[in-house]
Amino acid sequence: MNNLEYLEELQLVFEGNQKAEDPRDGLVLFGPYEKLEPFKVIAGVIGRNEGIERYSSFVQELSSPIFSKKKIYGKVKDDYIQRPNFPGFEAVFGVKWPHEPQVQVKISQKEIDSNLTNTKKSKRTSDIVDVYLSKLFQYKEEEDVTPNIWFIIVPKSVFLKCRPNSWGQELSSATQKYLDMHKDGQ
Repeated sequence: MNNLEYLEELQLVFEGNQKAEDPRDGLVLFGPYEKLEPFKVIAGVIGRNEGIERYSSFVQELSSPIFSKKKIYGKVKDDYIQRPNFPGFEAVFGVKWPHEPQVQVKISQKEIDSNLTNTKKSKRTSDIVDVYLSKLFQYKEEEDVTPNIWFIIVPKSVFLKCRPNSWGQELSSATQKYLDMHKDGQ
């Protein structure tokens, strides 16, 4: 006969050896276990102009407080009990993250579109990856600033034409098996 055993939720450790079960609570109340000052995010972004603008909006939103709200019967209500408010990236982690990326590598829509015409999905995807990688390697050879994180922003056309179940070559048997299991809830 199977015996069920109840396991207590593990306590996460935050600054000052303070403990909490929920990482959101711990970060907001105590901060990260290890302060990362005086570091800052030096971000590099590769993408079209629109993607770089969206990146900037994303970072600006993440840097500001995000209040937990939900809509119930058409009315917006606070949801801070279930989902604590997020005071902002720098307030939580003590790390500056400028809204504008320090490095911007632009790709034109023409470069992307010219590589999305192949009928074989694997070739099409490989070609798009090569476009982004060549831009990255070209930047690394020519410039001195080294980002500590890269954001690769792909347009929706790449997502639609290079994802599983997009037009073109049939999926590999392993990918098809994974997708079938995912559909079945596995």
